[in-house]
Formats: sequence, structure tokens, C-alpha cells
Amino acid sequence: MIDYIQMPDVVLITNRPRLTFTKNSACIERMLSRMSVAGTVSGECPLWAASMQDAILRSISAELRGDIPHFSFYLFTDYDTPFELEDVQTMYKTIRDDDTIDAIYPVQAARHWDRAIVHGYDVDYSTETTDVPLGHFGLTFVRRSAFGLTKDKNNRAAHLPWFMGIPNRQGLWLQANEHDPNGMVADDMYFWNSLRTNGGRIVLHNRIQVGHMGPAVMWAEGDGNGGTKIRWQTMKDYEAHGKPDDLAPIEYYKPEEAAV
Repeated sequence: MIDYIQMPDVVLITNRPRLTFTKNSACIERMLSRMSVAGTVSGECPLWAASMQDAILRSISAELRGDIPHFSFYLFTDYDTPFELEDVQTMYKTIRDDDTIDAIYPVQAARHWDRAIVHGYDVDYSTETTDVPLGHFGLTFVRRSAFGLTKDKNNRAAHLPWFMGIPNRQGLWLQANEHDPNGMVADDMYFWNSLRTNGGRIVLHNRIQVGHMGPAVMWAEGDGNGGTKIRWQTMKDYEAHGKPDDLAPIEYYKPEEAAV
């Protein structure tokens, strides 16, 4: 376990909606007490895309005013992602030491399915890192130059917007599926698509895992050995299917098993 990490060329962008998981806020505060960064900016606009872009632009303004030193990387943390300092340190070292990497992120569980978030099924995940076509912003380093933060002749930031949602061809906000392979483009996917098509390199670190918080329902059921166990069900699954119809009956109950 490491006690402290210095990242003088990193700006931390925290995405915090008005209502959020307090555990994640506590995680970020605990990590900040153990790391040194060039600056911290919190995105707090009502819309995710506006919040992210506003935070990035405010970090550039802060640098121009001299409020924070020059920096080379962004570290994005999402409001529902618990992580450890070791996760940050490993990815920071990887992207800092390899200037061909424009963005790097860790393995993260999908919130609504029993699998990891996967972007690219035809690539090799057995190595330490894998080049992938898309990413997420749960705990993600992005090289500052990936945003094309250059100025035009009127001293305005070019290549905006960086994040933008686009509906499908019917004007509906529906994900791609077997019937409609050309689904909507989410705000964050717009950025990843743009980065990839402009030659950016996106990397998944296969040896780092971060959590993914979300609401869930707990059900008590028998464990087949005379005791009890707890089954977790996501709220999305509960809303779609209701209570599981295969909950095993509880054979008996031991008072010492009760939660305090």
C-alpha cells in the first residue's frame, strides 16, 4: 500500500451531480489527502456533457491566470466509481512513460449486466494493456493534447464541443441493437469516437479494476446447507422483472447470523 503520490502535471476533474453517492465523495476526499496534483476542478452543471466541457475550460483558464501550473494530463473521476490510490499511480505511470497513449482507463463492472464494460470483443485482453476503440470516464487519464486545446485566430478553443449526444436516425435516444445497428451516440461515446477517428490511442489497463456503485435490492434465501445467503439484484433488473422467482426457501434461521 502506498501512502502518497505526486502528480504535478495532472488536473483532477471530478464529476459530481447535485445528488450523488456520499461514499464516492468520501473516496475522492480520502484520495486527495494522499495525492498532490496541479489542480482540481469539479464539474457541476446539470447536464453531463456541459459539466465536463465547462470543467476542462475552467482548468485552462485557471492555468492562464497563473492559478495552477502548466499540466499535461487530466484525471477524470465519476460520481459512482470507488477506487484506490494504487489504481491511480499505476495508470499515471503508464501514460506518463508512453507518449503514444492518449487515454487510459481500468476494467470496470457494468452496472446493469453481469460482465465488465467491454469496448471491442475481437481484441486480446490477456496482456497488461489492450488498445481499444472506446472508453469510459469512471477513473480515466486523458492526455491534455487529446482535446485539441489549440487556439484559433480569435483566441477561442477549437474542436468544440468535445461531448455531444446524437439520437439515432429516427430521432430516438435508443441504444444500438440487432434490429438497429445505428443507435444513438452517447455524450461520452462522441468524444471517444472523435479521438479514435483522429488517430488517438485509447488503452485499457487489464490489471486494474475499479468498482461501480448503483442501487440494488437484497434478497435472503437458503444456501442449500441449512444456512442463509444474500442475493443481490440491480434495480434495473428488479424494475424489469420483479422479485426473482427462484429464491431458495430458508430452512432455518440462526440468531447469531443477524446483522447488527
